[in-house]
Amino acid sequence: MKKLHQLLQIISISTLLLAPTFLRAQAPAAPAQAPAAPAQAPAAPAQAPAAPVRIACVGDSITFGKGTSRGPDEKFNSYPALLQRMLGREAEVGNFGKNGSTLLNAGGRPYQKLPMLKAALAFNPGVVVIQLGTNDTLPVNWAHKDQFVADYLELVRQFQALTPATRIFLCLPPWIGIAKSVNFSESALQEQLPLIKKVAEEKGATVIDVHGAFLDKKNLLADGLHPNDEGAAVLAKTVYAAIKGKPFTGEIPGPLPASEGAATKGQ
Repeated sequence: MKKLHQLLQIISISTLLLAPTFLRAQAPAAPAQAPAAPAQAPAAPAQAPAAPVRIACVGDSITFGKGTSRGPDEKFNSYPALLQRMLGREAEVGNFGKNGSTLLNAGGRPYQKLPMLKAALAFNPGVVVIQLGTNDTLPVNWAHKDQFVADYLELVRQFQALTPATRIFLCLPPWIGIAKSVNFSESALQEQLPLIKKVAEEKGATVIDVHGAFLDKKNLLADGLHPNDEGAAVLAKTVYAAIKGKPFTGEIPGPLPASEGAATKGQ
């Protein structure tokens, strides 16, 4: 009996000693600490506005703006000046027109031998619009018509040498009406048109049909050769549509401040 009593005491003491361990094992685990919220990603830097594309308008007095009214920049309504106003800040249009210039290197004033070509190349344009040929229709110049294609190819080559990505546009010159000098010839111009198209095809250039744009607007050629203010607007819109791939709509904006890309002066 005494032994039984001792055994019960031992069991009781063992139970008391083991109880805290059991309770600790059954207690619910403390909840894990919630993960820290991820740091907020830094805002993406604002993109700088795209640089304006440089457009070089190469040509003779029609490009220069003869026949249009003058403004503070001496050729307020030349087609390159109007094109600049139509394109706004997305472009910088350079007027590299030279009065009396010819495409033919054997002509009376070959464009490729003038400082204006060097200026146009130094402009480093991404787009070049060439409109030459009207002065080449004079008999003294057109006598060298067999050199027309080769000279045109060379002119285009110099611009394409700047970068293969330069876009080249070749204009079919405006229709020639009854000019003050009857020596300018629409029949000679008709001979030019397929030659210009041939050059464009060989060089991967785009043809702009300025000639066709004036067939029903001959009254806009002030002296039978040079577009007046309204004619310059027709020319600018024709070039705009070719470059942008869509027609210009609405009114042509007023002149931009000189600091926002007025067309470069030609001579």
